[in-house]
Amino acid sequence: MPIDQQAATAEVHRSIVELCRSGLDSVALRRAVIGQLRCVIAFDACCLGMIDPGTLLITSEVSEGIPDHSFSLAAENEYLVEDVYKFRQLARSDQRYGILSEGTHGDLQRSHRYQSVMPTVGATHELRAAFVADRACWGGVTLFRRPESPDFSRAEGQFLAQLSAPLAEGFRLAVRQERSSVVVDQHGPGLILLGDDGVVQAINGAAHAWLDELCESRRRWDNGWLPAPIHEVAMRARLIAQQGETASLQAHLRVRTRTGHWLTVHGSHLTGSDQRMVQTAIILEMAPASEIAQVLMLAYAFTVREREVVKLVLQGLSSIEMAQALHVSSHTVQDHLKAIFTKVGVRSRGELVAKMLGDHYLPHIGPR
Repeated sequence: MPIDQQAATAEVHRSIVELCRSGLDSVALRRAVIGQLRCVIAFDACCLGMIDPGTLLITSEVSEGIPDHSFSLAAENEYLVEDVYKFRQLARSDQRYGILSEGTHGDLQRSHRYQSVMPTVGATHELRAAFVADRACWGGVTLFRRPESPDFSRAEGQFLAQLSAPLAEGFRLAVRQERSSVVVDQHGPGLILLGDDGVVQAINGAAHAWLDELCESRRRWDNGWLPAPIHEVAMRARLIAQQGETASLQAHLRVRTRTGHWLTVHGSHLTGSDQRMVQTAIILEMAPASEIAQVLMLAYAFTVREREVVKLVLQGLSSIEMAQALHVSSHTVQDHLKAIFTKVGVRSRGELVAKMLGDHYLPHIGPR
């Protein structure tokens, strides 16, 4: 690599690391990162997504050059068919990135994604990377190039791999810092029925309201487009139905809306008396405090024991009661609390509860 290019690559790496530490919200961070990546990696289209580390489902995407109808095809590829370099595979690998031509050993037709998703983008080259910190995957990126462009190189893949941990930390920081703007659930549970082709067959009023909060504009979903979390959960539900009793997965994820709500999106595969009539039910509802706490405990990188202590704090137990429940001494409980306070940046249990729930679920709790 020429010296000038090495210097430019190093500068972009530093800039992205600084962006990840800046406290930007998740959307602003991803848009800024895409702009920086363009300085050193040429691409014609891209999708940079947040991932729920508990379920490894994509919760939101910031994309350029990706048609709306590509997202349902991408979700189908990710969960229902065999292919190379799925995000869950990259999250567990030491390499963290994958170039499609390498994964198929040069025979791109072996990839279902190459045949189904990439034609909608007009691309023949693909580079993917997963963003992982403390063994938890918080996001991933897919870059595309058209036929007239050269394939992605290993050097470009390695550059993304070097950013895996910083970007995961940036996404994790965004989750910790974002606050809810509304206290109460004003909509109630939303219900969407999807046909086997992924098209909306029925929808209730609450789902209309939640989609307004998940989509950039109502016009998009009124025209048939649905946000990534809906497709992700629907395809996971279909996968669970295919696997039957052997399924160990869950068709649900947690996602933030544009207005700051935490939503839980559930999916269930339905069949009627006519086996040819197949539907998927999607339920959207305000996430309970327990769901939010689970995400935040991952975001703060608590150890298994620290998570147990936080759960007991949220239940209102005293140090003695926690020690009895965990079969440890009160001194050990205090040591865990000190470590937890340091990670969260608080000085008391009351501040911890306010930070874990107040900022994200009950905005009137705690100081502003």
